[in-house]
Amino acid sequence: MGLHLLKDLQESIPSANIYISSSRKELASDTVLFVDYDITESVESLFILTKPDCILHLASCCVRDSSDSSLNKGRLRDDNILKALSGLKLYPNFIFIASMAVFSMGDKQITPMRYHPTSNYGFEKLHLINKLADLSVGSTKVRFKIVYPSSIYGKGQAGKMFLPRLLQHIEQSRVMVAFGANKKRDFVHVKDVSRILVKLVSEFDTIHESHIFVHSFILRKLSEIANLVCGIRQSDPKNIIVFDDSSKDLQRDTLEFQVVSEEDSSRHKFPALITLSVGLQEMFEECDVTKIVEQ
Repeated sequence: MGLHLLKDLQESIPSANIYISSSRKELASDTVLFVDYDITESVESLFILTKPDCILHLASCCVRDSSDSSLNKGRLRDDNILKALSGLKLYPNFIFIASMAVFSMGDKQITPMRYHPTSNYGFEKLHLINKLADLSVGSTKVRFKIVYPSSIYGKGQAGKMFLPRLLQHIEQSRVMVAFGANKKRDFVHVKDVSRILVKLVSEFDTIHESHIFVHSFILRKLSEIANLVCGIRQSDPKNIIVFDDSSKDLQRDTLEFQVVSEEDSSRHKFPALITLSVGLQEMFEECDVTKIVEQ
């Protein structure tokens, strides 16, 4: 997400000074600023140096480590960010990339401020959502927008998510054993999310919504996704993936999916432009070695 967003911001707003912060010292460089988010003074130093007009918050501790200690670390980071801004009397536009993990999988009419997270990742995101909402009451100083992307995917993605794991197994010629054939998910390409974030940065004042859902608003079963991938690879699904679900799991997964209420849907104002078929083609098609040599 960060790489796409940086590239799109540089192309769309070439005059902007863009700063990247990281809590990992090994990433520090001329373009990446190390910040110890456990210490308020370290966060203050970041804001004194950069004097931001806009903050895009993409970070999460629980995305890699779902332990309680990671959750507490993420909450402390966000508390110190808001504490530093308040202490310095800086009130930049704040864009927070949250997650659908803050909502219940059983809620068929998802609306902002009706949250039921079941994971520490969701609880970490919810902590800052609540903090931003509290600080905006009775004050025009804290101006924020919260973005809720659906399942983000794209070329080059790595991790434990379904699509990058499937791609890894295909490249290693190993059959993938998976669960959740009936699970319904909304997939949106990383380029669409990045495009909309850039729009929020450049048109913050003209966009009145505070809670924005970046979705395709089309639910797909994971088994259907797997079949689309097999079509791209021109392979028999049995040679690529086997779903090992119990009948109980299959029945439960049919009932667990998320639907955003039409009133809060942003499908018209922020439509996803890249279709799933095109996105999967980009991610899963085999490279043509001849074309690479010619280029």
